[in-house]
Amino acid sequence: MIYKSLAHLQNKATGLDLKESYEIEMEERLRQQHRIEIIFNILKESTKGSADDVILAMTSSQKKLTKEASDNSHMDAMMIVTSHALATAQVHGYETTINCAEGVINPEITRLLRRALREEKDIEKRLAALEELYKEAINGKKLYEEACEFH
Repeated sequence: MIYKSLAHLQNKATGLDLKESYEIEMEERLRQQHRIEIIFNILKESTKGSADDVILAMTSSQKKLTKEASDNSHMDAMMIVTSHALATAQVHGYETTINCAEGVINPEITRLLRRALREEKDIEKRLAALEELYKEAINGKKLYEEACEFH
């Protein structure tokens, strides 16, 4: 779900730094997806299932905010702010899962989850830095502040 939206966002992004950030994030998401598949194999569970409702709602809001942007710099800023919010949600999800898994589940699973969490935190930091850069580029802070309410 997130990977598909990243490819779409990368195509829409106008800033080279943002396009590059999405490319790196897509590579990291593929590695995370592979780790999740390993975890499901260890647990002997199917990887088929429904997407998280929070992620679906955030992705939908991201598309809406991006469409409402008045120009390219606003559109890029909306993509950054909403992507940062998605990364933050993913970090919290991994942290919760790790806390529940420690001592109960196979140590290999916890190790894989910790690696995914480290990558997710790197994504979150990179997006926070981009958010600061684009915050300065936006003339009217109102649109930026509305997007920040998305967090």
